[in-house]
Amino acid sequence: MKNTSFRCLWIGQAFANLGDIFYVVGLISLLYNLTGSAFYLSLLPFITTIFRFISSLLAPLVIDRFPLKRIIVQSQWWKTILLVCLGIFIISFDHGFSVAVIFFIALISLLDGVAAPVSAALVPQLVPKVERMKANGFLNVITQTIFVAGWPLGSVLLISTNSSFIIWLTVMLYAVSTIYTGRIKVPEQATDPVAPSNWDSIKSGCVRFVKSQLSVPSFPLIS
Repeated sequence: MKNTSFRCLWIGQAFANLGDIFYVVGLISLLYNLTGSAFYLSLLPFITTIFRFISSLLAPLVIDRFPLKRIIVQSQWWKTILLVCLGIFIISFDHGFSVAVIFFIALISLLDGVAAPVSAALVPQLVPKVERMKANGFLNVITQTIFVAGWPLGSVLLISTNSSFIIWLTVMLYAVSTIYTGRIKVPEQATDPVAPSNWDSIKSGCVRFVKSQLSVPSFPLIS
């Protein structure tokens, strides 16, 4: 548990998960300000879940064929870039562009669906076998604590500031997460010599997605 790479993994994922919550809170407010419509607010969890599901199905195909560190760093890096683009978009256009905002949501959700399975797959490569159960339990506690504390904290920030500020704060959290995940060192010998078939990979992604949805709280209603 005193492994430096594992520490970088859980710290990086903690910042990413907190950023994911703040990002959703900011987008709920943003979409409501843009449209004033409950329909667009309902699209946020729907689109996020659908595209994360698609990404979770396809994630094992990528995980089985590319280095895990490279996948998680690049996915987090692209999430940061997309959120920067969204922040600039919000500053440049004040209204009437809800469809474009939803487009950004879909792309970020695709990248989100990769992070969780890659993080889980990295644990056996970073932690000795005798400590893996403890490491997985620790990661789960960190994740659930952030989900429990992140929503009220995000709501307080939204009341105190605005959606644009929260978006840029999330960019900073994503950037820190990218830095920490980039410091992970994966042993070269920790590779799987036999890649499963595409169908087995897709089934594995479906099972992982269902488990993740059962363990993660739903989107709260923010008035």
